[in-house]
Amino acid sequence: MKKRVLNHIVLTVVIVSLLSAASFYGLCRGLERTKSGQPGELNYAANDSTHYNTIFLGSSTIHVAVSPAVFDSITGLHSFNFGMIMYQITEINMLVKKYIKSHGAPAHIVIGCDEGTLARISGIWHFQLYYPYTEDDDFKEFKTLEPHLRFGWYLSPVSLNSMDDELKGQALLGLAGHQKKYEIPGRGFATADVKMKNDFPRINANFKTSIRGWELLEETIGYCR
Repeated sequence: MKKRVLNHIVLTVVIVSLLSAASFYGLCRGLERTKSGQPGELNYAANDSTHYNTIFLGSSTIHVAVSPAVFDSITGLHSFNFGMIMYQITEINMLVKKYIKSHGAPAHIVIGCDEGTLARISGIWHFQLYYPYTEDDDFKEFKTLEPHLRFGWYLSPVSLNSMDDELKGQALLGLAGHQKKYEIPGRGFATADVKMKNDFPRINANFKTSIRGWELLEETIGYCR
């Protein structure tokens, strides 16, 4: 009786593991192909070839504060906003290197620095975006920054659980294959909602930096042509 129960448990674990691995693989392929939302913006930076002479990078502060359309109307330049939530300098550096391979080097790189940008703190806020890129040589340092990315395939049930419904929805859109072109409104710019606007004055910044953070900042800006 005990042996039969044990066999059922083992069989259940194997089936769940296989189904989880298959689902995780499918969602990763979908995230790799989607052309909208934050995963679409990441794919756009990594794979598209449209040239911009100015790019903005940084955390959500940049994401909601800089409108490429307004900036271009004033300067006559052609820009894109690649700001993302809680972006650190290591992520920015790797994204710029990846971006240049497909888009070419921009003339201007503008990096917004808030209290955590140069700190090189371990951990990535929205690490699930990078599951499809864990084996990409250009993004290999992500696995050093974020332990979850090292075990994504080996602990697929946990990895699946870490993806929110919105991200899974974006992955399913990618798998469906109906998106013919990138759908990134405002060229990466997103207006802040009322709550975020009201919260800005109350933020008490605790600015943290590291020597390596400053080095990466200088290196990243040096990629301008």
